[in-house]
Amino acid sequence: MQIGAYSVVRELGRGGAGVVYEVSTPGSERRLALKLLHSGYTTPEALLRFGREAQLLAQVQHPSVVRVLDLKRTEAGDPYIVTDLIPGEELAKVARGKPLPWEQSARIVRELADALAQLHAKGIVHRDLKPQNVILHPEGHPVLLDFGLARERESAERLTQTGAFLGTPAYASPEQAEGAKDVQPSADVYSLGALLYFLLSGHAPYSGSVVQILSKLVQGTPPTWPSAEDPSVPPALEAICQRAMRFDVAERTPSAAALRDELDAYLRGDAPSGGQGG
Repeated sequence: MQIGAYSVVRELGRGGAGVVYEVSTPGSERRLALKLLHSGYTTPEALLRFGREAQLLAQVQHPSVVRVLDLKRTEAGDPYIVTDLIPGEELAKVARGKPLPWEQSARIVRELADALAQLHAKGIVHRDLKPQNVILHPEGHPVLLDFGLARERESAERLTQTGAFLGTPAYASPEQAEGAKDVQPSADVYSLGALLYFLLSGHAPYSGSVVQILSKLVQGTPPTWPSAEDPSVPPALEAICQRAMRFDVAERTPSAAALRDELDAYLRGDAPSGGQGG
């Protein structure tokens, strides 16, 4: 199968909006990732979001953000984006239902928070942070993928209907669950906290159906914190997780940069403890 100048090697995965392939180019042994939007999904809004994905990614140069190399259309008019193919495993598969070492967990979320701080500085909100959207590189650093739900925070164009839910419920912020029209960087901070929860516990903060999870978020039902299952979880690290996952945005860790700094302090051994989420 050929897509433009790229030869498909194998399928890497697919979702509701598109399919991702590993591809090669003539005369090169280098492997890349190509994301093709599904036929029939090419509404004006979907096309706008897909094209914006490439533009947003091209604005940030960070080891934890996948690099965009190309954006084109097939002969049939279906758009596709080409990025570096990141070696490693999804964070969800690395954990395999078990907590990661505390220091490794802190370093992974610290690097993601640093990357998100750069994105937020450019007005970009990811909106769908989850373990399946993070690859752990063999060198040890995480790489954030899939900006299909990202948007420019100050854009005048509404890419979603008012009140429509976009994201993954188990890692979504309460304001996303409530259908906020203008999702702010604080939503990504909450999701980073949920990712840290996942790394500390081996599972998502909430389980159940989409409706059940969204109901818990809207009602302000806090999760069972990792230390309840494993008392060896460091109190200072769990406190960082709790602050990031506050339901009240005014009480939440104020920014991705602030979360990065808190994790830096924890890794240095001088982080304060205490505080409850929710």
